[in-house]
Amino acid sequence: MKPGWQWPWIIVGLLGANALAVLLLIVLATHDPSHAVERDYYAKGLAWDAEQAAARAGERLGWKLALAIAPARQWGKRRIEARLVDRDGRALAGARLQLEARHLARAAEVLRTALTPLGAGRYAATLPLRRPGLWELRLVVEQGGRRWTRSLTRELEPLTGLAVPAAAGAARREGELE
Repeated sequence: MKPGWQWPWIIVGLLGANALAVLLLIVLATHDPSHAVERDYYAKGLAWDAEQAAARAGERLGWKLALAIAPARQWGKRRIEARLVDRDGRALAGARLQLEARHLARAAEVLRTALTPLGAGRYAATLPLRRPGLWELRLVVEQGGRRWTRSLTRELEPLTGLAVPAAAGAARREGELE
């Protein structure tokens, strides 16, 4: 064998290792569950003004929402209960509530459901909110042709599953009206 025959193979091996490393990084980057792109982001961007108007309309109507998240039950399922009242504290019956929930560390995994009316302005659903930590909850309330949107952040504790306001030092306790 000639001296130096190994150098071309070393170069080919280094280039091959680099190609494998690039492929591995591409796979890891495209399968990251914490990375998320907002669903229908372009349509939501176009409807931004309408969404802001809907949020302001709810404020003008004086609607208030209390949200309670029960401790985890079987398989990490938690009951989410909402109480909806008007400016005078009267229950808002006959509304439709849609909920989107996402853990902030796994934003690509979005849970969607409609809350079932229980009567007296109370609505509920059960979702598999298994992970402790911060959750973003987006609610859309429709009643009598009026639409109100609300986005809340709650922290779920790993052992008790009680939801607490995400802001440090927040005055509200769980279940209080916002």
